[in-house]
Amino acid sequence: MPSIIEVDTIKNKTGTQNTVLSTDGSGNVTIANSTFNGAIASSATGTFSGTIGSNATFPSDFAVKYTTSMVGNGVSGTIRTASSNGEMLQSDGSSYFDIQPTMVNTSNSMIVTFTLGFDCYGTASGNNIGCGLSIYWSNDNFSSHEAQLTSSQNHDFFFQGTSESGYYAIYGQAVLAYKHSPSTSTPKYRLYGSVRHGSGRSLRVSQKGCFMQCIEIKA
Repeated sequence: MPSIIEVDTIKNKTGTQNTVLSTDGSGNVTIANSTFNGAIASSATGTFSGTIGSNATFPSDFAVKYTTSMVGNGVSGTIRTASSNGEMLQSDGSSYFDIQPTMVNTSNSMIVTFTLGFDCYGTASGNNIGCGLSIYWSNDNFSSHEAQLTSSQNHDFFFQGTSESGYYAIYGQAVLAYKHSPSTSTPKYRLYGSVRHGSGRSLRVSQKGCFMQCIEIKA
């Protein structure tokens, strides 16, 4: 025959005899200052209210922090005419399109995404115009270190017409994305760009601006 134990509270035997377990009569149980281990840790259900401690273990690729920035919405950036990769500038001619997250753990990885509108226009060379966009990063605020995130260098855009010397324009949107392991607490990511095929072309971030996002994920 099954046995039944009825109890309102359970207190520790020694010391101040604080309550360690109590029930409200409806089957709801409160456990004071408890640490769960073993099977109970995987089977517990309900609504958690509190702060996840710094010692919590997250699964791989779990997003632990988001950092975002929107720059230049409604105002076109400064024109770049060089065929070499260089920093894209905002309308003031001196501010960059960049973002600098502070990492929770330097062993984690970062998903870096730049979404932007761009204008590329000018006189054709070989009946086309083109431009390229890239993400660069630095571990010292671009003081002495900078490096291109290699997969982003392939974001090239071209328009081909029928005239060898006609005036053409591309008004488009680009999404640059890369998974990066910076191994530093405050990496900085910056938008670079270049025109293609000689002189006579211009590139700028359009009035749509540039949205930048860094998602830190558990390594």
